[in-house]
Amino acid sequence: MDAKHLKLTRREFLWASTMTAAGVMTVSCTPAEAPAAAATATPAAAAPPPAEGAAPSQYSEAPMLAEMVQAGALPPVEERLPVEPRVVPVVEGVGVYSDRLNIVSYGTFGDWGHVMFDGLFGEYNDNSMFADAMQSVEVSEDSKEYTFHIREGLKWSDGTPVTTKDVQFWYEDDALNEEISPTTPGFGYTVAGEFCKLDVIDDFSYKLSWSVPNPSFIRTLPYWAGMPFASFAGTPAHYLQKYHIKYNPDVATEAKNEGFDNWVAYYGARKNSWSGQYAAETPALHPFLLKETQPTHHLYVRNPYYWGVDSAGNQLPYFDEVLEQIVNDKETYNLKIVAGEADYAAFSTKIKDMPLYQDSAESSNYEVRRFKSIRGSDESFSFNRTCKDTALAAIFNDPRWSQAMSYAINRDEINEVVFLGTGEARQAAPNPEVSFYDPEWATFCADYNPDMANQLLDEMGLDQRDADNWRLRPDGEQLAILIEYTTNIDSPIEDVLPLVVDHWQAVGVKVDYKAIERDLLFARGSTNELQLGVWHTDRTNETRLFVPQVAKLVPDYIGGENPATNEWTRWHLTDGKEGLEPPAEWQEHFKDIDDWHKTSDEAEYKRLGAKIIDFEIKDQLRLIGTVGFSAWPVIVKRDMHNIPTEGYMGDDVGFARSLMTTTWYRQA
Repeated sequence: MDAKHLKLTRREFLWASTMTAAGVMTVSCTPAEAPAAAATATPAAAAPPPAEGAAPSQYSEAPMLAEMVQAGALPPVEERLPVEPRVVPVVEGVGVYSDRLNIVSYGTFGDWGHVMFDGLFGEYNDNSMFADAMQSVEVSEDSKEYTFHIREGLKWSDGTPVTTKDVQFWYEDDALNEEISPTTPGFGYTVAGEFCKLDVIDDFSYKLSWSVPNPSFIRTLPYWAGMPFASFAGTPAHYLQKYHIKYNPDVATEAKNEGFDNWVAYYGARKNSWSGQYAAETPALHPFLLKETQPTHHLYVRNPYYWGVDSAGNQLPYFDEVLEQIVNDKETYNLKIVAGEADYAAFSTKIKDMPLYQDSAESSNYEVRRFKSIRGSDESFSFNRTCKDTALAAIFNDPRWSQAMSYAINRDEINEVVFLGTGEARQAAPNPEVSFYDPEWATFCADYNPDMANQLLDEMGLDQRDADNWRLRPDGEQLAILIEYTTNIDSPIEDVLPLVVDHWQAVGVKVDYKAIERDLLFARGSTNELQLGVWHTDRTNETRLFVPQVAKLVPDYIGGENPATNEWTRWHLTDGKEGLEPPAEWQEHFKDIDDWHKTSDEAEYKRLGAKIIDFEIKDQLRLIGTVGFSAWPVIVKRDMHNIPTEGYMGDDVGFARSLMTTTWYRQA
């Protein structure tokens, strides 16, 4: 088969121009030139992909692993690596083995969380894709079949070979087990209601297929949703079978002895190889493995079976350990940064704190690098259209409501006060490089016009006010809204929120807000308890926008942080078995989304994409944006190497994961 090896950027994987005469496209570990023409331009702020080197002829390892080999505790490095390891490119050059990387996280999910999603495929900071644990994937011309090839010799962290037995276990005993997975996995594995079919070819090759085209699936693969929790990367069969009732009839009793209500909960805890109760003993594919967990810190140690090497044949990662300090407030987080306790920090840094970081940069021996947020909006607001308060739901469903509340927001003030003037006042909209982008999306009802806001609210029948000048609902009750939010978030919600509340109260809408725990917020949002959601709108670049049940601008997933249409989405995803039946126009919208995800025709892709976003913004304004694309401070110790000096930051590029963290090292 004469398949061309590609690194895919954005929409290139869809079009026939990237296909060979055989009708198959391959993403491979083999270094290759990028295609001459891209469907959309690479954003200027992205860190350019480092050059990929040739395969080395011999291998070496970290001193700590060499000692274990010498003691007979580990096989030689050549036996631990795949037949063809991934040669990981570096920004500056081949590094040296280093002792400990120091990280500080606000809450239990921070800079290191996304790094632990390393798996099947990866992407660079410009969204170009590469095969990681996988050797390659071949995509049929009609995008109905994906044939995967696992790196022969790839091993779990306990030394057990990774084979298609792990894939088959994930498919048959996890994804299709109704107790473990009441609904089949989304994120591309299910398209237009159809879950993939698995065909095992041999020990290292398998095929996933659908009866309809699934062109967006290729972009799911490097995303976190397509790896540890939604694919076989988190289901080592040899280990998890011991906790599955199909293979262990005593597991229910064992689960109760371990303090679990049932075997499914016990199985789930055993499956979590990142930070769960049993993570230290669960085999994984991560570059680092959890060694110790305490309320104050996580300690990770290198995976001796990690599949990546540098061009000189040194097994990666370079660091032996990662110490992640955990703090519970942002003040302590910033204090530790300025004291020099973080070798790298970005996930919870804020542009408003740039002066603080810069003041201590020299004395604490770090640099403050200015990356760029890739998000379409920080923050965005979504009024719950299926709110249990039916009077509020009726108000929120009137398109004039969202338009009025958008006009009432002074985005320029937010940009200056919170983002130091580095962002763009805009609606929650796709990134400008999206191939079907309409500039009107970013500006729709986005100018500051409180007079228009008051006019629209009056037209809705909300023109009556009480003695304190607050607007009244049609039923005579005070129009009062409660915002529940969390500060444990990678965006400045606590700074944006008070400004927006002041703007809304200036047009007579009484708004209160209170902070709650992140898990509680998601639970309340997912069970239709919130009146209003506030969160950042990311996943707005073309590669994320087209992935099913990922893009926040496309309401085909149930997100606790964005409650606007969750119950309608639930109805759609369950074929009417759960949730609330949406109005006819929203049912048509969901059908358009399904059709969009299964089209391989470029013209139809653009037509449906534009129609979907038009409905979201111009017709409904489901998400009300504020400011996007601001500067993002990245803290890097001066003795750290192989970290880009500029780039994008955000979930759309996997945060630090797209910066090739396994190649980071320390050297004065």
